[in-house]
Amino acid sequence: MIRKILFIGVILTAATTMSGCRLFSRPADNMNDPFVQRVMQGSAIKEVRYKGKIWRVCMAPNTYATVGETMYTEEEVWKKTIEEQRFTYLRGLIAHESVHTARQLQSGVTVWMIGYFLSPSFRWEEERIAYETEWKVQVAGGFVFVNADYITFANDVSGSMYYGMTDYNTAYSFIKDTIAKIQEELKK
Repeated sequence: MIRKILFIGVILTAATTMSGCRLFSRPADNMNDPFVQRVMQGSAIKEVRYKGKIWRVCMAPNTYATVGETMYTEEEVWKKTIEEQRFTYLRGLIAHESVHTARQLQSGVTVWMIGYFLSPSFRWEEERIAYETEWKVQVAGGFVFVNADYITFANDVSGSMYYGMTDYNTAYSFIKDTIAKIQEELKK
């Protein structure tokens, strides 16, 4: 609960000043890399920044956050993924975060952030839209989802990473049904 309150404070500061998160981060140093440029092409995300240590107080490790057109990540995670050239994974992730960007800019960053952190049902709806977008990119790129992926997703979104925005069974059914629907659509 303390982590959630601290995160809400940091995000609301960031949302209202659009610089609060920037104070606790620094620019990713590989944005001019040709692979990164290809991954980011056409994305609503305009900047990637490395989260500072203060982010660990209010966010689970290895998570991404998007405020406006800026995505925040941990340096080690970002660099490792770039080094491994995980194009399909990254395109999906950027698509996911771009959904958050578009929806934040549509409703206003502060309004969106308040809804996201204070309303589990709003947060679940926003994440469902973003994850479906991410999975479409990944399935179209040849990624094959297995039961372990469903379990990991269900654990993440029903646990502390997303502040328990839904229950495990709902999350598990959502990913399984959504992946099946996407696979069917791609067969047509």
